[in-house]
Amino acid sequence: MYQNRLYAAWVEPSGTAVRVVSAPVRIPVQTLVAPALGVFTVDQPAPTQALFLAWTTPNSNIDFARWEGGAGQWVDSASPVALPAGPLTSYTPALNSSTSSCPSANDFAALRGADADVAASLDMAAPANNNRNVVAYTGPNHRVFRNVFAQVVHGCP
Repeated sequence: MYQNRLYAAWVEPSGTAVRVVSAPVRIPVQTLVAPALGVFTVDQPAPTQALFLAWTTPNSNIDFARWEGGAGQWVDSASPVALPAGPLTSYTPALNSSTSSCPSANDFAALRGADADVAASLDMAAPANNNRNVVAYTGPNHRVFRNVFAQVVHGCP
C-alpha cells in the first residue's frame, strides 16, 4: 500500500520488463526473478515516504526505480539504503520499512529467493529509532545480508 493504493509487481515472461498494478507503466529491465516493492522514508529535505521498486539484474546487481506519481512514471534511482558495490545476489531482494515512535517488539518480513528452500527473516527491532529502511538479499551459500538505514525523527520517552 502506498498513498491508499495497492501496488503489485511482476516480471513479464520474457524477463525484459516489469509491470506494476496501480502504476501502469512498463519498466524495461533484464531479470529472471520477481521484483520487490517497498515504501521507504527518505529525506527531501524533510522525511517523506516514497515507493521503490527493486529487481536483480542478470549480473547479480540490485537495481532500483522510484515512483514519481505526479509525473506518472518510474525513474531510475540509487538504492535508498547503502549497498556494497558489485554483484550481490541472483535471488529476489526484499524491501521493508517500519516507522514507530518507540518499538517494543520485533517486526519480521520473509525473504524468499528463486529457490524455495531459501528463506530468511529480517529482525527490525530498533528501540532507539523511528524509521528503518531495510534491503535484504540472499548471497553466496544462501547467507542472508541486510542493509539498514535508520533515522531518528524524535526520541523515545
